[in-house]
Amino acid sequence: MRIVKALRLALPVVAAFACLAWAGCSYSTRSGLPEHITTIKIPVFKNITMYRNVEAKLTRTLIERASRDMHVRVVQDNEDAELRGQIVEIKKVVLRETSTSRPASMRLVIVSKVFFEDKVTGEMLIDGASI
Repeated sequence: MRIVKALRLALPVVAAFACLAWAGCSYSTRSGLPEHITTIKIPVFKNITMYRNVEAKLTRTLIERASRDMHVRVVQDNEDAELRGQIVEIKKVVLRETSTSRPASMRLVIVSKVFFEDKVTGEMLIDGASI
């Protein structure tokens, strides 16, 4: 299983969805977040699947990527915004098979419901979107 690859893909998808939700579809080197959002809280995602410990790895990856790609500081309190979510499904996708039709390489696809709240304005920027 290639959990790391799936996790590396998670934040760009969340970030792209978030940017589309309130900033339109133009290219920019900026994060696309409202200017007043400089800090973000990312609590551990809830996990309702049978796979264990995926939520911790996903959340850790989201925190790392948010700090680097969204140009915000991740904090535990007094945040400008909060990104939370729930892992609702994990799919195994076979990427390559052996000559005997056994999986040689697989990827996990993590399906989550995501909520992104602007704590300064009280606005829900993403409200339960599945990604």
